[in-house]
Amino acid sequence: MVSTRSKVPSCGWPSLTGYLLGFAKELWGNVLSLCGIMRNVSTWDRELDWATKLLRGRSLIVQVLKLALVGHVYGLWCERNSRLFEGRARLVGDVLNDIRDTIQIRLNNWSICKTDSRNATLCASWGILS
Repeated sequence: MVSTRSKVPSCGWPSLTGYLLGFAKELWGNVLSLCGIMRNVSTWDRELDWATKLLRGRSLIVQVLKLALVGHVYGLWCERNSRLFEGRARLVGDVLNDIRDTIQIRLNNWSICKTDSRNATLCASWGILS
């Protein structure tokens, strides 16, 4: 079995320290909460293992979580660079809104079955219109 971890760039939580590590965990916790997943955020390795095992298929929740994971890593990278090179810091909510905007744009005009209560709740949480 080939490890998926070797294919993932090292821009996750292991390379973060101090305040930014707390920022990353809070942001990911907010993403999970918007998806209706209520659990404690663990280490980067455990979160990556969780995502690798469970984010399969084409369901709405899987698509949202995949987009959110990519947006999370990209948002952390931008936040890290902004703090290091520009001396500016953003709030978790601002980065979360960027992720939300991206998901809304990517899933715009998708054919989503909103008679499924889980999909309807997910669309309401993320502001997805279709």
